[in-house]
Amino acid sequence: GTAYLLAKVREGEGDKEKVKGEPNYHVEVLRMESKGDAIGVTPIEFSGKFVQTMAIFDAGAAGLGGAGLYNQGSKRGSADGFFTVSLGKAGVPGTPVFHEIPTEILAQYASVWEKISLGAKGKEAELPWMVFSRMITANDGSVTLIAEQQWIETRTYTSPQGVTTTTYIYHYDDILVAHVDGKGKLQWMKRIAKNQAGARRPGGLSFSN
Repeated sequence: GTAYLLAKVREGEGDKEKVKGEPNYHVEVLRMESKGDAIGVTPIEFSGKFVQTMAIFDAGAAGLGGAGLYNQGSKRGSADGFFTVSLGKAGVPGTPVFHEIPTEILAQYASVWEKISLGAKGKEAELPWMVFSRMITANDGSVTLIAEQQWIETRTYTSPQGVTTTTYIYHYDDILVAHVDGKGKLQWMKRIAKNQAGARRPGGLSFSN
């Protein structure tokens, strides 16, 4: 009967994600017991990394776990890799483990824009348009993490009569998959090439597992 929630808490005033190159927020695990009104609050320290997405999952005998995507803070939708963190049985977090995307995987099946970004000086090597999709947990505490490239293309047409029409093309591209064992160690990471687009979402696009 215990409920757990995640919160991204802004530091100070305003809604800026980044101040002076550092995250302007911290992450908290909120724990609500089945009896009583007290709410336990436990912060998670991410050592200056930017949390793109995070979710909680049941890690079986290991208790609770957290996982998601992180980046370097320059582009909201980009991913530098996956992270995992043990939350234990009482909601007390361990130290997050970061699983950076290897350069060879970034270059694999890379689009034209990705190749330009990888080859540019001063550019951060990240995978663009990544959405953390789902987690598959096992009884031994291991977890398979899946993310997908998703982006929206806007097309605007103006007829000879001056009528403007805007259409949206929904893209579901490459999949990034990683498997992490119950101790937080990365076992493997793979990029699966895919290129889908359609006029509605998701329709028959994206993937199932």
